[in-house]
Amino acid sequence: MSINQADITTDHQEQEIHLRDYLRVIRKRQTVIYTFAGIIFAVTLLVTLATSPLYRAETQLLIERNEPQGLMTNVGATRYDPQFIATQFELIKSINVIKRVITMLGLDKSYRSEFIDDDQKKTYFGTVKEQVGAAIHDTLNFFKKDTLGESASSVSDPNKKTDADLIAEMISKKITIKQRMDTNVVDISYMHKNAELATMVLNALSKAYMDEVQEIRMHTANYTIAWMTTKANEEKQKLQESEKALQDYTKEHNIVTIDNRITITPEQLTDYSAQFSKAKAQLEKDQEAYLQVTRAGVSTEDLESLPGIVANNALKEIRAQITLVDQKISELAKKFGIKHPMMINAHEERKIFVKKKNEELQRIVDGIKKDYELSQANVRNIEKLLDKTKGETMDLNERFVQYSILNREVETNRILYDALMKNIKEKSVTEQTQTVNIWVVANAKTPEVPATPNTKRNIMLGLILGAFGGIGLAFFVEYLDNTIKSSEEVERRYDLTVLGMVELLAAKDGDVIKTVIDKPQSSIAESYKIIQSALLLSSADAPPKRIHITSMLPGEGKSTTVVNLARTLARAGFSVMVLDADMRRPTIHKLFGVETTNGLSTYLAGTDTSQITFHTPENNIHCIPAGPVPPMPSELLSSPRMASLLQSMEAEYDFVLIDSPPVINVTDSMILSKLVQGTLIVVKANTTTYDQMDAGVKRLLNIQAHLLGVVLNGVDTKKGGYYYSQGYAYSSYYNSDTSEQA
Repeated sequence: MSINQADITTDHQEQEIHLRDYLRVIRKRQTVIYTFAGIIFAVTLLVTLATSPLYRAETQLLIERNEPQGLMTNVGATRYDPQFIATQFELIKSINVIKRVITMLGLDKSYRSEFIDDDQKKTYFGTVKEQVGAAIHDTLNFFKKDTLGESASSVSDPNKKTDADLIAEMISKKITIKQRMDTNVVDISYMHKNAELATMVLNALSKAYMDEVQEIRMHTANYTIAWMTTKANEEKQKLQESEKALQDYTKEHNIVTIDNRITITPEQLTDYSAQFSKAKAQLEKDQEAYLQVTRAGVSTEDLESLPGIVANNALKEIRAQITLVDQKISELAKKFGIKHPMMINAHEERKIFVKKKNEELQRIVDGIKKDYELSQANVRNIEKLLDKTKGETMDLNERFVQYSILNREVETNRILYDALMKNIKEKSVTEQTQTVNIWVVANAKTPEVPATPNTKRNIMLGLILGAFGGIGLAFFVEYLDNTIKSSEEVERRYDLTVLGMVELLAAKDGDVIKTVIDKPQSSIAESYKIIQSALLLSSADAPPKRIHITSMLPGEGKSTTVVNLARTLARAGFSVMVLDADMRRPTIHKLFGVETTNGLSTYLAGTDTSQITFHTPENNIHCIPAGPVPPMPSELLSSPRMASLLQSMEAEYDFVLIDSPPVINVTDSMILSKLVQGTLIVVKANTTTYDQMDAGVKRLLNIQAHLLGVVLNGVDTKKGGYYYSQGYAYSSYYNSDTSEQA
């Protein structure tokens, strides 16, 4: 058979995988599956039976956030707080709430044995931890005695947990809280080995949670009231001090106000304004006004008093606008200082109008200049008095600014004080208002059936996990198994024909060679008949007469194959010569029961060329044993005497079967493969790996050996999934006919 070396490395994983391949793996690895499934089921069953039953009590609470409103405020919408429910969950499981439950039910006294078992056996690691902790504690106490004296040893350990602390931790760990979707209802459950106690704890937990929330609210309200009372006293003291400062300032500067406004009216300023108006009226009547206006140095104010000027409509309009600005300045002066931006803007506005007035007067003065000069002196005097009065008014306004500052401070302190007093009154009235609304929707009822362990569920899970886990482990073991397992794999990977498969014989069934002799119709014997038929039909012209039989490694059954194949050929009427060329570990003479000191090694070495061919108990079978183990067997096999011996044997016998050492270990097989007409490879199923087979076949192909095919030895038909033994009733008959015909 001619194959390419590259065919050896063909990836068999690229071939189509059928369902029967998976079934074959499951059938083959059924021991692994049953073992794993049995272990998982047994462990699950033992754990379930050994687990103490726990009862789950359940209750339901409605928890809503409440936004307390003040007495004088309107009710508003409750603000969203995403952390509210989570905070309440932690509060329910808090140690403070659990300790309330312990106190209410007396769990640390009446029910202590339900939680703490003093006689409970400690684990190894727990004992070691306790001993190490005790040693560290004693060491620390020793140093405390040296530094602090004997009194340090009498002080109790503050970190030592009491029974209540231990019970609280146990209960907190076994409480489960879950919010129902899209509602404010929460389910609270607690598991304990005592069903009635679990119910008692859960019902007491609801009451303890409500009490804890109320106490937190009361504590917060009391703290707030105390803080606001202290702050109100401080603001009251500030108010009194600011009021006294305002009163002292008012007395010092002789400021009299009504509704925080100055009550002294500017009477002098009004009188001077009236006199100024009379002076202008007198100028209109005075006939000498014209002569005074025409004189040099006449002031603008004097011109305004002349009758001709007063009657001018344009001047009247400008004067009216100036008057409005003056009124504005007067009003602003009562509130702001002279440097205030509004005061500055008002004066700038007045200047604009005065400029317009002067321009108008200048146009009129051309005609009545003399009258204007006559009124100048009178107007100037009145103007001086007006300026003086204005100065006094400005000074009063400045003093009023400071008064306003002090007055605002008084008002601010009074507002703060009043607000604090109002909040204190509201807190005092509403301090018992809940910030969390809690209602018990359903009280806990005593459970009748334990929640855990669920025996039926655990057993079902054990079976399912064991089965699927076993199947997964079987495929994993199959994945790790790199050995040759089937003829299909060999043919697909190496393109070599599997001439036959020899099933694995159980130890109770005896030896393979003896089985072939004693039971010629057995499946083992039929396997070798199939191999015989394949060899006879392996060539179109004539079957190979010199056949070299080898394996990859020792222990794969090549020598047994040689002997059984020789017997099968002999029973078919062929004369067979069995040549033991394995001069390193010879076995053929033992299998045929031949005892001699001569053999192939002595013949090839030329030391003893006497009788080397021996008859065997079987008819038509002769053998040449290996003889004594030589120092260099490969050199003897490559000698001309070996080739000459094979030629003479071929002329005398129908078949010459040569047993040789394994391919991988030594070069003997490669030497012999060049001296024969074909090489038969024996592979042991589930033992020979693909790596070994790759290396051996590659070495044979490198020397262009003629590979007849493969004999798959040691096939476990029960595990491997082969439908092999069932067909022997028919194959036995068919192979017998074939042998006779051959």
